[in-house]
Amino acid sequence: MSLRILIYDNDHPPPHCHLRRSDGSESRVAIPSLKVMTGPALSKKEKEAILDQLDELCDKFDQFNPPKHKDEENEK
Repeated sequence: MSLRILIYDNDHPPPHCHLRRSDGSESRVAIPSLKVMTGPALSKKEKEAILDQLDELCDKFDQFNPPKHKDEENEK
């Protein structure tokens, strides 16, 4: 089974990735804890795939989802 690990921009906290499997199922996984937020539990291979890229995934989540400041929200 193939899988894709995705980070979306303008996503909500907590930091997480989306693991999409070739069968169409998807899990949202908190990073760096690897706690499954929604969807099926992770297999050992899926956990290893995320762990192999964990630093990059955390960096990308922060890059694509900068914290919002209260001052910016009040200006809207």
